[in-house]
Amino acid sequence: SFHDTMPSNRDDEQETLHDEGSIASSDATHCEVSFDINHFTPADATSSTVLHLMERACPGFSSADVEYFVQTMLQTQLCSVVKLATDDDSDELNGLIEREDLIGGIIAAVPLESMPKNTQENVHRILPGVSQMNNVSLLVNERTPYIPNTVAAQTLANILTQAKETTVPKSIILLTKLQFIEENSAIQNDATGKPAKRRRHQNTDASVHKVEFVKPEEEVFVPFQNTITKIGEEFAVDSKTHRIEFNNESNDVAYDNFFVIPVLVDLSKVVKVDGKSRVTIDCIIEKLLAFEDEV
Repeated sequence: SFHDTMPSNRDDEQETLHDEGSIASSDATHCEVSFDINHFTPADATSSTVLHLMERACPGFSSADVEYFVQTMLQTQLCSVVKLATDDDSDELNGLIEREDLIGGIIAAVPLESMPKNTQENVHRILPGVSQMNNVSLLVNERTPYIPNTVAAQTLANILTQAKETTVPKSIILLTKLQFIEENSAIQNDATGKPAKRRRHQNTDASVHKVEFVKPEEEVFVPFQNTITKIGEEFAVDSKTHRIEFNNESNDVAYDNFFVIPVLVDLSKVVKVDGKSRVTIDCIIEKLLAFEDEV
């Protein structure tokens, strides 16, 4: 059962969730449960139940990648939160993992040096400045709309607050989700009115694609957008960076028209805010904690 995958010291909290029906949303349209991955045990990292949940939370990642992320997270002090939910308002947590509409998300800071070699090479190629920096972490973010931006912002604030108190990370690479904008986007809609899927390797002869942020309500990094867009109002992405795009062969609905580009944020940089000198990490944490979803 779901409870069996959790460490024993979490039993009390799990029971409380169960007793209260786990209804976390004010309109009670769905039930959800969250757990802190810092409480995982090594056994959980290879638990088929946990991996199943994580894979559902991370469409586009291979199961091997997911297992790798879990194991890496077990070795870091940085906090990650996974939220799981169903469209149903059922209070049966034990039935949660069997439902087809299971959804969730994952936010994690993973040290760059622990990532696969090809990932490291891609990052170094796209962000040459990384090679001069120590203690760089990738901020891995996968989530669905059921995880409110406020929850995601709070989670990121927790990660950065813990990062301040440890030696890692000094810099974070945001894997910023952007959306392809094709020149003839108006005619890219099919009969259903939904945007047509972007064909793989489309426009391979073009050297650049124009991309922009996805709609704010779908993007966890809303609090970062002002900071990031100052790097450039419009990103021109070299087609050679297509390898950074998530492989979605295992999930034919995820990320077909999305592109992921890393943006390096130096957390120790001193910036001027209203005439005062501030450290970037403090500004970001403050902004994250103050962030609220527009209702």
